[in-house]
Amino acid sequence: MENTSGALSRASKIRLLAWVVVIIISLAAITFQIIHRKEKYGAAIELMENEVRAAKPVEVMKIVSSDWEVWRSYYGRVRSAKTMRVVSFVRETVAEVHVNVGDSVRAGQVLLSLRREDQAANARAGDAALNEAKSKYNRLLALCAEGGVSQMEVDRAYAVMKSEEAISQSYKSALKQTRMLSQIDGIVTARNIEPGELAEAGQTLLEIENQSGIEVELMVSVHDIAAITGDTPVNVIIGGTSLSGRVTRVNPKATPGSGLCPVTVSLAPGAGAVPGAYLEGSLLVRRERNAITIPSHALFSRGDERFVYVADGIGGERIARLTKVDAENGNNGRVLVTSGLKPGDLLITSGNRGIADGVPVSCDMAPVGGGN
Repeated sequence: MENTSGALSRASKIRLLAWVVVIIISLAAITFQIIHRKEKYGAAIELMENEVRAAKPVEVMKIVSSDWEVWRSYYGRVRSAKTMRVVSFVRETVAEVHVNVGDSVRAGQVLLSLRREDQAANARAGDAALNEAKSKYNRLLALCAEGGVSQMEVDRAYAVMKSEEAISQSYKSALKQTRMLSQIDGIVTARNIEPGELAEAGQTLLEIENQSGIEVELMVSVHDIAAITGDTPVNVIIGGTSLSGRVTRVNPKATPGSGLCPVTVSLAPGAGAVPGAYLEGSLLVRRERNAITIPSHALFSRGDERFVYVADGIGGERIARLTKVDAENGNNGRVLVTSGLKPGDLLITSGNRGIADGVPVSCDMAPVGGGN
């Protein structure tokens, strides 16, 4: 019995010793893994800290103030400054058209003749009625002086005479208008009637243009029309060349359905513009003195607010500072800044997407900016 008990005690000791060895080996393995991971992640953390401490390379520009101009481009149709529309004032048949499209005409030249027979008959009848009214008035006036008729009858005869006089003048005017004369020197640009056709009253029969003076009617947005005056600079592109023009008329009323207002610009003689062609014109709609402008790509938004980064500090030690600005829409890749920046600030223009507020930066100076 004693031998059996001693054997069991030795077996228990051996199992206990085996478990102790297993536990020691496991603890050693766990300790090794902890040390290995600490070394691994410690190196990564140290690398990240070094990256944070390293200055980010960026490009900066020094803010300066200058004049800021906004030009808008609009299109319009070229036309002659002096034009004439030959319009019929009576309903009559066309007897003869004396000119064709492209003909040069002189002021006072007969352009078109209407049939005269009816108008001539009306004029003769008007003269006859007027002569009869005058005779009756003169006869009653003499009788009134002798007491044969009342003054009221004389007054009625006088009113009839004046009425017939107006009718007669109207007939004579209509007869005269059957021969239509040119009021300007120019070129026939449109012929809308042929001999034998009926010309309606108010119908445009011919169009004449004097090409010594050329103008273009630009259709301008209602948002810019208030800024345009006779002193507004304007450039017109003709054949790839920019020429100066002069604003002569501004209509502040928009044409129906377009939201655009007509602005008439006169062009210098010999500019090369052909009536009927469409041209591009640029107008100066805004000018700011001592303004601050920046490249639009240096600006970014967070919600409804707009920000830039500036390089803050002295000498070579600089950090990026997030700066809130107020900016307006600009043009040509630049925006107008109304607050948040001042002359002398170093605006970060390149590399600003990978930085944050307070990050050290290494600055490379770009060409001086801030103008147009």
